[in-house]
Amino acid sequence: MKVKLLLFVIAVLFSACSNSTSKKSKIVILTSIEPQAFILREIVDTAIFEVTSILPPGSNPGQFTLRPKDAKLIASADIYVRSYVPFEVSIWENIVSVNGKMEVMTTEKDLLKKSSNNGSVEEEECDEQSHKHSH
Repeated sequence: MKVKLLLFVIAVLFSACSNSTSKKSKIVILTSIEPQAFILREIVDTAIFEVTSILPPGSNPGQFTLRPKDAKLIASADIYVRSYVPFEVSIWENIVSVNGKMEVMTTEKDLLKKSSNNGSVEEEECDEQSHKHSH
């Protein structure tokens, strides 16, 4: 169900982003960590979407610092799928300062909220501070 929901939301965003991506061949979806990027690559059409992560595979998030090439990657993103992992939380202000125009979605809360507007899934409350869920 969540896969269908994510595909629906990305399709909606694709239509909203089509004006800004006319110069690019693919819509860029960015995440903070590679496991999340891997999952997204498995469920989106890679002919339309390019999915990548800020943290390279095998890197230690505790020792990673943003580099100029990471800023370029962040600036190119059309959509950012946020997961609230500690690494991402620690660099979030930098991410937003580089690209405040990208669509930001959270892995759970925003996807469920957008879907509930269509009546297919009830919205769950999410405590963003602790990011704990009862499900």
